[in-house]
Amino acid sequence: MEDLIDDFTTFFVASQETTSNALSFMFILIHQHQDVLNKLKEELESVVGDSKTVDHEYLTHLPYLEQVLLESMRLYPPVTGVNRESVKGMTLGGYDIPEHTNIARSLPSAISDYYDCTLPQISNYVACRLPCHFHEPTRFNPSRWREENKRPDPFVY
Repeated sequence: MEDLIDDFTTFFVASQETTSNALSFMFILIHQHQDVLNKLKEELESVVGDSKTVDHEYLTHLPYLEQVLLESMRLYPPVTGVNRESVKGMTLGGYDIPEHTNIARSLPSAISDYYDCTLPQISNYVACRLPCHFHEPTRFNPSRWREENKRPDPFVY
């Protein structure tokens, strides 16, 4: 039972921190981009109007809000890196990696190979700033997430 409580506490605290970080960075970016703020206001007014509450039904009709959130998390990912474990033996970058080896996404060579784009394992923060994956990667551009635009590789974002 103690393990269950410890796990629950960890998940609860971790989810609060990542959610609050994601929203904080989103609000900072909105504040820095008046055009985004104005477009968000227009969308909210047209969908929500004078309603005092916003429920899930409204959220499905706010595509620009979703684009802003996705772009904010691309630039400032709430989780900056993820560890992986090899499910079978392999060779990666000329190195033999045995089965069940922990592989960190932040490999030391990621910095020197920043523009190489051939490394399969790098941090989320770095991957979302690579020009081979995102046009103008340091620019805050929520429209890159519009429905008609090509989505990035799921292993990058």
